[in-house]
Amino acid sequence: MIFLFSIFLISASLNLLGLQSEIKRVYKDVLPEVITLVNENSVGGGVLYDSTGLIVTSLPFPQMETYKIVDFEGDTSFARILYWDELTHLGFLKGEFNVKGLRKASNLEEGDFAIIIGNSSGIENCLILSIISKKDERRVYLQGDISPGQIGSPVFNIKGEFVGVVKGKLVEFKEEEKFPFFFSRNSNLISVIPWNVIEEVKENVGKHRFRVPGWLGVLIKDSGKGVVIKKVFPGSPAEKANLKEGDIILEIESEKVRNMRVLLDEIKRFSPGENLELKIKRGGDLITTEVRLGKRPYIFPY
Repeated sequence: MIFLFSIFLISASLNLLGLQSEIKRVYKDVLPEVITLVNENSVGGGVLYDSTGLIVTSLPFPQMETYKIVDFEGDTSFARILYWDELTHLGFLKGEFNVKGLRKASNLEEGDFAIIIGNSSGIENCLILSIISKKDERRVYLQGDISPGQIGSPVFNIKGEFVGVVKGKLVEFKEEEKFPFFFSRNSNLISVIPWNVIEEVKENVGKHRFRVPGWLGVLIKDSGKGVVIKKVFPGSPAEKANLKEGDIILEIESEKVRNMRVLLDEIKRFSPGENLELKIKRGGDLITTEVRLGKRPYIFPY
């Protein structure tokens, strides 16, 4: 019995040493694809996505058109935003890099190991070993916790294949809270945008020149007959324009608002300080109003 137990311990130790060696190999292989984004408020992570120098990250609220980029060796350059998607928070930037491109992960399963490489409390290129707790076609959830500097950081599997980028810690919004935003944390889950969603959103890159978008200051949802305002944030441009909870946005700048995507894409064409015209339905009344967009407050998705 003692002999069998000793064999078991030796086998387990060898397996752990093999796993440790594999993690080190993957870290060394993928590190040249990992970058740091620096803006006036904070740092975040990103990944060199393909051989054209395209950078993919998660930008909760872009504050500028150009970001400072720091590569894994500490060299700095600058990259311009090509496209930002408000629904997924995915940001696509163009840098001057010569990279081989990523191998995309396939056949992910719950319980698989995952490796996050990003910034933690000012320490660059930190490695976090995690486990896939849940996944579906639009999102992957990892076990663990992250710091704000790891938003946008790349996630790889144990084979060194690209899984996606960190969107943030899974959170629940408290609608009764006042502006600015407050979130309550759920237990130890990290939300990751998988590469198949990145590929889908990437189709919009190059269609429009990016400008820092204006901010309306509402929570919205689709209704089938327009977009319903769920919440108007105090002090926001929407409140100053007298928009109300329950209003249905029918048109923006004479463009029919069929769903949230149309509304968000139209708003992105306008910068802070610019005016746009909305046609809304309030009860049985049709109202046309003008809104002067503001600059979105900077917060992390926590």
